[in-house]
Amino acid sequence: MRLAEPSLRAALEPALEALTRGELPAGAEIVKRTRVREVLRIPLADGDAAYLKRERKARARRPGAGVAREYANLERLRAAGFAAVEPLAVAERRTATHHEALLVTRALPGAAPLSRPLRRAEPARARALLAEAAVLARRLHEARLWHRDLHAGNLLLQGELLVLVDVQKLRALPFPLPAWLRARDLVWLVSDGRLGTAAPPQRIAEAYAQALPGGPDPERFGVRLAHAAARAMRARLSSRERRCVVASTGFRRERRGELAILRRADVTTSAALAAASAASGSETRLPDVAGGPAPGPAPDRFARGQGAPEPGAPARAPALARRFGRGLALREPLALGHPGLRAWRLAHALLLRGVETPAPLALVEARRFGFVSHSVLVTRCADDALDLAVALAGAPGRAQAAGRELARWHAHGVEAGALGLRFEVATGQLLAGRPEGARLHDPFSKAAAARDLDRIAARLGPGEREALRAGYREGAAAEES
Repeated sequence: MRLAEPSLRAALEPALEALTRGELPAGAEIVKRTRVREVLRIPLADGDAAYLKRERKARARRPGAGVAREYANLERLRAAGFAAVEPLAVAERRTATHHEALLVTRALPGAAPLSRPLRRAEPARARALLAEAAVLARRLHEARLWHRDLHAGNLLLQGELLVLVDVQKLRALPFPLPAWLRARDLVWLVSDGRLGTAAPPQRIAEAYAQALPGGPDPERFGVRLAHAAARAMRARLSSRERRCVVASTGFRRERRGELAILRRADVTTSAALAAASAASGSETRLPDVAGGPAPGPAPDRFARGQGAPEPGAPARAPALARRFGRGLALREPLALGHPGLRAWRLAHALLLRGVETPAPLALVEARRFGFVSHSVLVTRCADDALDLAVALAGAPGRAQAAGRELARWHAHGVEAGALGLRFEVATGQLLAGRPEGARLHDPFSKAAAARDLDRIAARLGPGEREALRAGYREGAAAEES
């Protein structure tokens, strides 16, 4: 254990001893918990509070390197005159197979992650805060410090002051940062990470360039930053799509004999197996399945596409079990895979792109001789959603709303002609009933989008068809702006 000051030993030892015994320290509050990391807020004897970040994982060649580097980075930043949280201690415990490392930092009174006020702020205020973050990034870069993880969650706002936190990825470089590294460091000030724009690239580029003398040309740097942000968003989306098929914070992967199970973390294995065993025929409505999100349209589709942590009281609601026979799904972009697996992956890919579809809860695959013989996909129900042509018949207002939503889907690269489109009348929500029919494009050309729109409009009457196209034009104009 390394202490910033010897006098801190008496204040921190009770908390560290409790963790050694496998207990929570007295008065500790869990702030964040994942499979390998948790963050606790603990009181100190002098009346202050501290944050304790603990990492637990299989022993690596360099155990504890993450928190030790973060401790050193915080000391380097504070010595260079940057506002950063105060490091109090770093500690590490090793065994033959695992290691545990922790970092203790002092809590800042009245400080909160920048992401929190950004959610509530007016657009002008949000852009101003992000521009201030760009100014901070310029100061870091001129000091030859490459942050590598600069986003609103890794900045604290204390009054009007931005404070650096979570700097384990920061690197001190022996040379001035080239323009491409500078742009790469700013991408999450441009994008919110959810296919949305937090601030225009040109505004961030201007704030960055004008923060100190000798900055890059704002117009050229803005173009470079826009391209870097687009690449980063594509990479993030691809990474998030892969999480649903591996053991991660939001998902679980298991084997039970000849059964392979993929499930959300808030759906138990027993619930997934019971739902799969109850499936008969191609589709079976199950009256009550434990786990997963509440039924109905998702208020935050991107978050639903990332799964969920283990909750204390999972939802109980009807579900739909869909049975897929043997076969291979060869359509891009998810390449080779069983049809059930393709439906599971595409359902999450659609949610991450902001497309509403019944929340996927679990996938159970039965295997024989190493091959999938059949699978069952368990999703939430969409009982109140009607077939698109039925829902829009004689209702041009609904058709116009569906057109606007379809334009947004196309802007995110989703081809919708084979999605089994349905419409939720009560909420005015367009819904993908058959996610396995999706095709994802990056980018989605205007000609291909026009053909997809024609296929969908051909199923409607003349009046509804024209209203759908009018709404589509409105939505496309809004996306371009």
